[in-house]
Amino acid sequence: MAEPHRCLSCSKPISWSFAICRKCETIYGSRPSHWPDWLAYLWREEQRERRRNRRINRFEICFSDVYANFVEGNRIDD
Repeated sequence: MAEPHRCLSCSKPISWSFAICRKCETIYGSRPSHWPDWLAYLWREEQRERRRNRRINRFEICFSDVYANFVEGNRIDD
């Protein structure tokens, strides 16, 4: 996952797999259960958005795919 990602606290660019940068981790700790409410909320929302995007990417059917199947005479529900 090479998406650009920023620290939820200070907006510094960080790796996609982390919520906050190392500096902010020294301030708030590494466990979301110990973070201030606003930071824990932002992390929950980020995770929710990532799950939503993963579901969309998994189940989305492009119109061009549907049209190609229609032209070829294939039925989608076969």
